[in-house]
Amino acid sequence: MAPIKTNNPVASYFDFFSKTGKDAVSPAPPDLTVSGGAVSTYTSGSTNYKTHTFNASNPGPFQVTAGSGDVEVVMVGGGGGGGNNDTGGGGGAGAFLKKNSVPVSVGDYTISIGAAGAINGGDGGNTTAFGFTAPGGGGGGDGNNGPEPNVGRAGGSSGGGGWPSGGEGPAPGNPYPGTFTDESPNSGWGHQGGNCAGTSGNNNGGGGGGAGADGQDGTTSGPAGDGGAGIENTFRAGTPESFGGGGGAGGDQDWGAGGVGGGGDGSRNGGAGPGNMNATAGTGGGGGGAGGFGGGDGGTGGSGVCIVRYVV
Repeated sequence: MAPIKTNNPVASYFDFFSKTGKDAVSPAPPDLTVSGGAVSTYTSGSTNYKTHTFNASNPGPFQVTAGSGDVEVVMVGGGGGGGNNDTGGGGGAGAFLKKNSVPVSVGDYTISIGAAGAINGGDGGNTTAFGFTAPGGGGGGDGNNGPEPNVGRAGGSSGGGGWPSGGEGPAPGNPYPGTFTDESPNSGWGHQGGNCAGTSGNNNGGGGGGAGADGQDGTTSGPAGDGGAGIENTFRAGTPESFGGGGGAGGDQDWGAGGVGGGGDGSRNGGAGPGNMNATAGTGGGGGGAGGFGGGDGGTGGSGVCIVRYVV
């Protein structure tokens, strides 16, 4: 076929033959020279991506030394710690935030990673970057008339309730002003923690709220409540990863399990012991609640994370 002829003076800026099919919808690579964080590359379909991951041990900054363009950003706040004293509620997960188009140019961008919530119901820290904030999760409620509040605390997701108040954390706000208004359907405040339930001698705390679902209520005859599920995302490496699972609650018969990306797991029938009550670092998961008739400490939450991605 003969070449297309045109008198359009801007025709030379267009390639009529190479931008067809899938190529026509692939994002254009930004003109960027960037450093900072743990760097990796991968290919998804016909598009090549580079990612920069910032965590508690590598908090940034994100440094643009040349060029300008748009990047995508995923941020997760730190998870709340699990409650203590026999029937502690699970810690709430940090909020999950995805921004699909953030303009950057030459300069340093400070990134602050949300700290893990401390044992015994400490709140998780906020993750902040590029002018946005992913709030940390609320701590789980104290159990068995302990010295701290029995009601789970508010946060990116709220913590679960501990015995004897039975109260779950307050419902997280939605949206967080000026932050959770982007294109991602799963971007924003997380979910509410569960209630404690039961009778004397068989008390079961409520699971911490997750980024993707509410924490489960404890039941009157066992088990303690599971943490709410997190959110799966393929942003970092092209394969599914999960962030922001709520911590499982503790009960008189068992210990809660710390939140991992896919959701905390309230241990059942004497299941998970205190060794895995701490949430996984870098996921924003909530810590597991204490249980097992012996008192003790709840687990720590998982620290937050910030991942920046762009086309190369």
